[in-house]
Amino acid sequence: MTEGLVGGAARFYILPRVSLGPEIAYIRGDNHSHLMLTGNVTFHLVGPVNGEPRKITPFVVVGGGLFQTREPFPGNDVFTSREGAFTAGGGVRALVGKYVIVGAEARIGWDLHNSVERYGRSAPG
Repeated sequence: MTEGLVGGAARFYILPRVSLGPEIAYIRGDNHSHLMLTGNVTFHLVGPVNGEPRKITPFVVVGGGLFQTREPFPGNDVFTSREGAFTAGGGVRALVGKYVIVGAEARIGWDLHNSVERYGRSAPG
């Protein structure tokens, strides 16, 4: 089984080590798709130094929201279900330049599925 995933997230810092933000993920399989919309709280386990982010920052994240599944059936019938969702996990991010961050995280979700993600981000200058 092969599935593709696309998604994105944003963080808005409410404290130097705590951020809030939305996340969206869309997963497309051969005969189904999933959409997950969550609001997340991220806690950095180490704080900035002199107002600057550390080179390496471990973090934990928790979130809750909506999980939707769509499955087509013969005769053009489509089954759609929506449920509450939660995720929890952690990871590490690293500065590789003044405006570039890379990292990895692992999470467990509402149906105890495992998710391992790699990400990269470039901030505007």
